[in-house]
Amino acid sequence: MMSKKMRLFSLTAGLLLAILPIAVSFAANTEEDAYTVAIGLFNDGLLDLARDQFQQFLMQFPQSQQAPFVQFLIGECDYRQKKYDSAVQQYQRGLSNYPGNIYSDQMLYKTGRAYFLTKNYSSAQKVFQEFIKGHPENKLLPDAYYWLGETYFQRGKYEEAAAMYAEIIARFPTYSLLDYAYYSSGWCFLNLQRYPEALTQFRHLLTDFPKSDVIPSARMNIARILFLSGQYQDASQEYLTLLNSGTAENPQEAAFWLAESFFYLKDYLQAMTYYQQFLKEPSPKEYADNAAYGLAWSLLYEHRTQDALAQFQAFLAEYPNSDLVPSALSQAGILLLQQQQTADGTKMFEDYLRRYPDAAESDDVRFRLGEAYFDQKAYEHAREQFSAILARQNVRYSASAAFMLGDCFYAETQYQEAAQAYEQAVTFAQQTLDTASVSPEQQQDARKILQDGRFRIGLCAIHLEDYARTIAMLSPLLNEQPPLSYLDQVFFWLAEAFFREQQYTEAVNNYQQVLQQFPDSSVGIESLNGLAWCYYNQSNWMEAANTFTRVYERDPQGRFASDALFRAGESLMNAEDYAGAEKLFQRIRQAMPNSELANQAQLRLGQAYYQRGELEKAIALFQQSVANSPENAANPTTTTGDVHVLLGMVYLKKEDFRAAIEQFNAALAMTNDPAKTSKLLLYVGDISYQAGDYQAAQTAYSRILNEFPTAKEALDARYGRLLTRLQLGETEEYVAESEQFLHLPDIERHPHTPDVLYQLGEYFVTQQQYDTAIAQFRRFLATYPTHDLAAASRYAIGWCYTKQNALPEATTEFQTLLTQFPHSKYAPDALYAIATNQLKDKRYSDAIASYTTILQDYQDYALNDRVLLNLATALVNTGDTAAAIQKLQESLQRYPHQPNIGETYLTLGYAFARQKDCTQAIPMFGQVVASAKSSLAAEAQFRIGECYAELQERDKAITDYMKVVYLYPDQVSWVTNAQYKTALIYEELGKEENALTLYQKILDTSQDAALIEKTRQRMLALRKELPTTE
Repeated sequence: MMSKKMRLFSLTAGLLLAILPIAVSFAANTEEDAYTVAIGLFNDGLLDLARDQFQQFLMQFPQSQQAPFVQFLIGECDYRQKKYDSAVQQYQRGLSNYPGNIYSDQMLYKTGRAYFLTKNYSSAQKVFQEFIKGHPENKLLPDAYYWLGETYFQRGKYEEAAAMYAEIIARFPTYSLLDYAYYSSGWCFLNLQRYPEALTQFRHLLTDFPKSDVIPSARMNIARILFLSGQYQDASQEYLTLLNSGTAENPQEAAFWLAESFFYLKDYLQAMTYYQQFLKEPSPKEYADNAAYGLAWSLLYEHRTQDALAQFQAFLAEYPNSDLVPSALSQAGILLLQQQQTADGTKMFEDYLRRYPDAAESDDVRFRLGEAYFDQKAYEHAREQFSAILARQNVRYSASAAFMLGDCFYAETQYQEAAQAYEQAVTFAQQTLDTASVSPEQQQDARKILQDGRFRIGLCAIHLEDYARTIAMLSPLLNEQPPLSYLDQVFFWLAEAFFREQQYTEAVNNYQQVLQQFPDSSVGIESLNGLAWCYYNQSNWMEAANTFTRVYERDPQGRFASDALFRAGESLMNAEDYAGAEKLFQRIRQAMPNSELANQAQLRLGQAYYQRGELEKAIALFQQSVANSPENAANPTTTTGDVHVLLGMVYLKKEDFRAAIEQFNAALAMTNDPAKTSKLLLYVGDISYQAGDYQAAQTAYSRILNEFPTAKEALDARYGRLLTRLQLGETEEYVAESEQFLHLPDIERHPHTPDVLYQLGEYFVTQQQYDTAIAQFRRFLATYPTHDLAAASRYAIGWCYTKQNALPEATTEFQTLLTQFPHSKYAPDALYAIATNQLKDKRYSDAIASYTTILQDYQDYALNDRVLLNLATALVNTGDTAAAIQKLQESLQRYPHQPNIGETYLTLGYAFARQKDCTQAIPMFGQVVASAKSSLAAEAQFRIGECYAELQERDKAITDYMKVVYLYPDQVSWVTNAQYKTALIYEELGKEENALTLYQKILDTSQDAALIEKTRQRMLALRKELPTTE
């Protein structure tokens, strides 16, 4: 059950005691004295003493006419001290000892309230029901209905609770808690999942009671209902309104549900923004795991796979007990495998199955784990997983698991076992197809397994030399509709089976089908070679020679090439074409040398692919060259290490940093050349840094500096290492090494030196060491006055002075920037800083001129809303309120969503007030009160009071001044000034006692010496004016 806000209050109807106690001792002698003492103690809040006196009263005067009331007040003493069980006893004693007394209705009602507050809802329900039945005309009847509704709510009886709230709404339209009745009614329907009715009640509340203290909660519930109803667009708008208006009861909770809304709208970028906002300070904390989980999925849907993986892993570390852990484990495993992090992905799946062996999705994980093991060629482990799925008889996975089990056996060359597994897969697939209730998608999957299984059985039969079975299994696949995507493979293996059965005519037919129908088939060359062998075995020598020649010409460097040329020559010899045979044999000698030149050509082709950006082709060729091991050649001109370097460069261009580093490390392992080693280490360091592995980068740079300090890469290594220091938080080393770098001979000419200088200055700024930062930036400007970072350095100096509150020095720097770099991107910021400093120094005319220049010269400046506000402030201070009003209205029109809109409305209201136009000023201040933070809202509320005072509407002025006191108690300065203004009005109205009360409150709370002195003077004056009482 969701929880809702509940109005907590104590009703004291009929208990505003008019009896004034007189000074007597506690040992009262008369009934009247005893009563007066007890009532006085009660009215003064001395409840323990009062209770004792009330009990003594009843003992002394049990027949007193006041006895029922005194008994009631004993209950009240306990009630007010939250001793609810005792209060119940006292109220019930009053009801039983004084039946029919005039306080019995209140006793009965308060009994119900006391039961409610002790969470004895069953008893509370009975009492409120008794009250409603026995007091149908009582003034407490609406309250009884309300609390009966709350009692039902707490007991989960939402239908009954809703009926009570409906009774209140229908019968008591002026009831003081009518807003809470609508609110609680909405909650009832929400818990009953009757969302349209809940929405109606909460919207009634918003419309009819806009100032109710449950409005924020109601707005949250409206948004939640829209979310639960699947109206995610509307829900997102509601949550955005709550966040942007600052009225969210719990902004973090609103951020969470806003993220969820965007997630379901598939706006994953927005979802990520608000998930991250929520996770900075999660509230309620029980949503944190859902937010972290949603963030991971959002990243995944945004194709940020690596970030998604990192988030899933962070989720698993942060929330190990979450219900979402199984799903996160599974998804993290999938992503790790996709990222080629096979070992980690496998471990993740193993962890899942160890922890959740019988989870609903465990067979899916087993299947994926089996596939991972299969990809790692860990076939025994893979078979264990697929066998476990089959043992669990999970129909959904049975056919696929049996098929993969067959693939494992096939990869292990256990063809008999593989065939049996494929036969099992075919059986399961057929069972699925024979089931009427399966979906079209399941039928399609089953049909594919049926076809693929039969094909694999045929392949196993080939390896088992059971060619007749191969023919029997594969022949029906030729007629499948639609045709199989691997139909060329079916024709090829049929041809192979016929060939081994020496049925050459059928073999020729099937090989030709591959060549004619699938000219780009992966088994094209094999088919052509097989066709040639058919002709050869048929003694069709000229066809054999021509076909073998085509094999060679189709793939001169292929695995069939040399043998094909030889067989072509043999075929021509058998055909007695000796001249043709000789040419072919000579061609073999010329075209098939095992030379380094062939490998070099391959490398050059790879480099050409690299330059043209055909990286996959380049990788393929280079990897083939590595596999061919050119060191085996007699006089290699290119080593395998060089090929690794080329591969590393290709992977670097692909931004596959891990693979690039692997290649450079492989090259490092193959060389003892210091020059090559230092160059390769720099590659490794730079790529590791680029990949964010700063520790690895630092290790590589340090190795250059330690082992090859005079290498040409040493300076770059120094620069790289000091950057890693900063990234790893090694700040002392970073500063020290930066200074060492800057003091190297002729270092000013090094291309990295400006960056080192500037970055060092920025570092000191982050450490708030402004003098040191200024010195670094000045050093930069002295050395590189025309560098691209010169303007940034000048601006940074001005910014540092501003942070030190050295405004004249800051202004000088900003003016210098504008002179030296008038077209810099920092120019508008510098001019803004100058204008703001002028405003702070009360040089209003200069500030007006500077702000005006910004508006004219930088119309798209990001801070122009603030520029207009500050310009208006300066205009107000020069007395030009009309111009100020124009600028502020322009600001509101141009920037309706500006972050400082509260200040803009406040200043506009102030400007209108300065013009004595209070009728326009008041709405402006009202805008601030409605939406701004408390400090601005308090001032705005105060200004509204001033306006009404100016208009001589004293009652309204008092009301609005006192709103400051009650609504913004933490804004002490505004509260005490509002009290002072109210007191002055009370004086004007002749209400001196009220004025004195407020003046005393000012003295008790204010820390403003001037205000305290004024207040004391007014109190002295008033006391002189007031008549003396005896």
